[in-house]
Amino acid sequence: MIDTENIKIMEIESRFEREAKRVILAGMEEYFGFIDHSLNPDLDDILLSYQKVGSKFLIAVFEARVIATAAVVKEDEGTARLVRMSVVKEFRRSGIGRRMLRSMERYAFQTGYRKLVLETHREWEQAIRFYMDNGYEMYVDDGQRAHMWKDVITNSCSPEDFS
Repeated sequence: MIDTENIKIMEIESRFEREAKRVILAGMEEYFGFIDHSLNPDLDDILLSYQKVGSKFLIAVFEARVIATAAVVKEDEGTARLVRMSVVKEFRRSGIGRRMLRSMERYAFQTGYRKLVLETHREWEQAIRFYMDNGYEMYVDDGQRAHMWKDVITNSCSPEDFS
């Protein structure tokens, strides 16, 4: 059993960039069986890519190891996009994904966004179920991707999520 109390959620730092990239790419390779590096230019310089106003990149660290990532980027004045949500396989179903998601929702709320949107591959049924269990609704299913959203102002799980 993993002691999740010893998992620290923090903003990305340069010393963790390479490891965060590995976590994300490992998750992609697990699902796709390959990685097209040309589709992931933001991972070449995470700090630079996510330093824009309205953006944030978080990592979860356990015993000096990156075990999860999540980021938010500005879509428009009231909307942020959740991206780069990834949890190392051995830490899935430990609650860290939910903690990362809540941290991103709290950031979105505090930054003035009304809603978070995301997109995931339609075959990733576990991911879709995870987001739906956490209050996200599907607004487009094009057969390849599921587009989901959540109103972070009126659809929070509990008051402490945004304190």
